[in-house]
Amino acid sequence: MPLRTVYKWHGGTVKKAILSTMESRMDVVADFLEKYVKDSLTIPYPPASAPDEPPHMRTGGLLNSIERERQGLTLRVGTSSSASAYYAKYLEIGTRHMAPRPFLRPALWNNEMFIIQTLGAPITASVQLNLR
Repeated sequence: MPLRTVYKWHGGTVKKAILSTMESRMDVVADFLEKYVKDSLTIPYPPASAPDEPPHMRTGGLLNSIERERQGLTLRVGTSSSASAYYAKYLEIGTRHMAPRPFLRPALWNNEMFIIQTLGAPITASVQLNLR
């Protein structure tokens, strides 16, 4: 008698389980990244920051403009649209006269494993539960 293996698809159940926990995981990541960015902006001026370091704090306008927003599974951590931090993009990417002083991108680069583990955990758990 030949051995047969039967696989049953639980796609709908897996998707529902993932989505039910993913939004709360997104909030964890958002809070973490917002705090990380704000912490990187607390080094006082003087001295001025060196190229490729986060900018040092002069007035606190940039620090106070950092906010996070989540809509469903879309997350944004960045500066508000206030006029007080209009210069944030120039600090982040630099200009032809100034090297970048990134403060947003390093939050992602330096915490990649935390983000992957935090957001990947519900997927792994849901798939493992529904394989049984």
